[in-house]
Amino acid sequence: MDFYVALYSATVFIGTTIQYLSPPSPSFFSDKRNPLNKIFVKNGWAWTSIPLLVFMLLTALQSRNRGSSIDKFVIRWVGATLYWFILTQWFFGHSVFDRVRYSTAACEIDRSVKYGVSGKACAGSGGNFWEFDISGHCFLLIHASLFIISELKNALRIRRLVNATPAVRVPFRKMVVLLQDLIGGGLVVLLGLWFIMLCSTSLYFHHWNEKALGTLFGSLYFIVVRGIRNYF
Repeated sequence: MDFYVALYSATVFIGTTIQYLSPPSPSFFSDKRNPLNKIFVKNGWAWTSIPLLVFMLLTALQSRNRGSSIDKFVIRWVGATLYWFILTQWFFGHSVFDRVRYSTAACEIDRSVKYGVSGKACAGSGGNFWEFDISGHCFLLIHASLFIISELKNALRIRRLVNATPAVRVPFRKMVVLLQDLIGGGLVVLLGLWFIMLCSTSLYFHHWNEKALGTLFGSLYFIVVRGIRNYF
């Protein structure tokens, strides 16, 4: 996974550098209301996690120890989903990212700074609004992409083991393999879309430090999981 973490980090870095040194002209991707953003990225975890849930089940059905494999895939899926949920949706109230955004919100009016003011109220007072908004797009797109890649690699590994061990019987194997290949192809397409949207986010949106933290949190889950696996 190190290669992919480096790839996505480099993508954000290069895109952000271009944004500051030679800002690109407005385009389809600079409009937050473009259909790719509204339909896919805004619901990015659903587009990622639901097909992956089925894909991972099909992978587990092909393994030697199906019961243990199903338990492991459930743990992996729940862990990655819970991480996304806590950071972006809910954590005993506001999500972690929202807590950061609300706690840093400030409005500058006539050289005085007021905290805890909404952007709408600040604009209505003629002030300059500021908040530290960790890039949820960088986080989601990288976290989702690394999740897809890790499970595609796991599926290929199990497929090779099954092919090398004819004695392993997989009920309805042809149907399982066909369905898994179809979903896997869709996930590869989704990977390409997530990469395109990561490039557009890097080029057009957020300050560099907000994207840097989004990238860090997007990579962190799989870095920690890999470290735990290596340790034990």
